[in-house]
Amino acid sequence: MVGDALLDRNWMQRLHLLAEMRESIIQVSLKSLCLEKYSDLEVIEILKVLSRIHISCYGITEDECEAITRRRSFDRFLVQTRRLLACVKSPE
Repeated sequence: MVGDALLDRNWMQRLHLLAEMRESIIQVSLKSLCLEKYSDLEVIEILKVLSRIHISCYGITEDECEAITRRRSFDRFLVQTRRLLACVKSPE
């Protein structure tokens, strides 16, 4: 599938359907910036269901990111990626 699952308006409902198929490997690619519209509890729920998450990274420095995307979004990328990692480590 092409696109970012987090942009789907019905993502959380679809996630609940995927949870029923948990014995399968469920993986997605996403932009961590899109996590902004989800609460920490929702992010933790997403992490419980998915087997693998591939994070799109547009450069490893602010300048590279801006050169690739033509936007100044590197700081937001870092904040949301760090938030995702914190949710991975957080106890239930």
